[in-house]
Amino acid sequence: MGKKINNDDNYYRYVDTNTTSDTKNKIDKRILMNRIKAVIVLAIIAFSVWALVNRIKNSAQSKSNIEYKQNLNVEFLAKRNVSDFIEKMEGTLEYDFQVDTTKLGEQDVVFNYLTPKNKRKTDTFKINVVDTVKPKVLGSTSITYFKDHEVDLNQNFFSGDLCDPNPKREIVGDYDYKTVGDYNLVYRVTDKSNNVNNFSFTLHIINPSSTRRTSTTENANENDNTPTRKFKDDVQLYKNDNTKLGIDVSYFQGNVDWAKVKEAGCDFAIIRVGYQKGFDKGIEEDSYFDNNIQGARAQGIDLGFYFYSYAKTTEEAKQQAKWTIEKIKNYGITKTELPICFDWESWDKFSELGISLYDMNHMAQVFNTEVENAGFEGALYSSTNYMNRVWLDEYVKNVWIASYVEKTNYMGKYYMWQYSSKGRIDGVNGDVDLNILYINKY
Repeated sequence: MGKKINNDDNYYRYVDTNTTSDTKNKIDKRILMNRIKAVIVLAIIAFSVWALVNRIKNSAQSKSNIEYKQNLNVEFLAKRNVSDFIEKMEGTLEYDFQVDTTKLGEQDVVFNYLTPKNKRKTDTFKINVVDTVKPKVLGSTSITYFKDHEVDLNQNFFSGDLCDPNPKREIVGDYDYKTVGDYNLVYRVTDKSNNVNNFSFTLHIINPSSTRRTSTTENANENDNTPTRKFKDDVQLYKNDNTKLGIDVSYFQGNVDWAKVKEAGCDFAIIRVGYQKGFDKGIEEDSYFDNNIQGARAQGIDLGFYFYSYAKTTEEAKQQAKWTIEKIKNYGITKTELPICFDWESWDKFSELGISLYDMNHMAQVFNTEVENAGFEGALYSSTNYMNRVWLDEYVKNVWIASYVEKTNYMGKYYMWQYSSKGRIDGVNGDVDLNILYINKY
């Protein structure tokens, strides 16, 4: 059915009213859908804004709940927990763990805590790990060379830094190998944190016909200048309810008559299992290891062991511990009366290796941890000078100290003292190291 419509030009036309109604309905539906879409979009926007505002609000509340200390600097290798850096907070730490201080520079510390309403939250702060410890130096304060004998003076010193594997080493001052005289010089070591150790010494250049002067050195404990000692005399001197006396042996002692050693009063023996043949080289079993372990066991002598290492990495140290344990276990030994020791002594080459003092401590720790994981007790062998300059108490639990003096001046903890390398005992041809074990030392 049509409807007559008049337009402005007096022109009449008919329009289908049914078609007009359908078009209108379509338009109405389109408008409704657009409105619905607009409402949905506005709702999404409103929710996003609400979420963002709440996130900002919660973040602000979180930060305001914790006040950190102004100084967030911490020394390299220092033991610090999360709580050590917090001035005050609303809530409690979920776990007050020790932060990592083994790397210099800024470090992010992420931790969880519980609010007063027992809501779990996470926060982050930055610490700055710094090194303010000057490098360590050991050497002679008086060095003498013949005229025209030119050498690298750096080789006269041991030096190392706690965290810098390659500190700058230099000789400061003027000297002339071709001119006889006394030269006051400085051996200077500077690490990457600009910590400096200036070690003063005098270089004496003399004519070949002159008498070489005696050097004044800090290494007095490193060389055994004491007289030859007889084990039987030391039994009377040192043996009591809190001590045991023993020896340590390797292929240097050759064939040992363990029956005579036992009869002489020896309570224990530290036996070298093997050694590394040099830096970056393989492992060799001590050629008298089998003879020594079987002979000492047959006499009921208490046993301990050691491995002589040239390790430069923790992986090397770990493999050396595994190898040592396997050798010992081959004899059915699953527990020893004395520890298994890590023995590293190549300090004259240390400056050439590109490792830090922390690296050294970490190697000893890894060796001993591997030993302890296998059911044994680990230890470290070292002399007084290097215990004082290289090794750290927190990385070394048991110390076998070498100090060739009448009374050791080492102030740290130790369970055994090697007091002579010029010992004599029945059953051993030539010199042998003598040791005192303290039963209740610590």
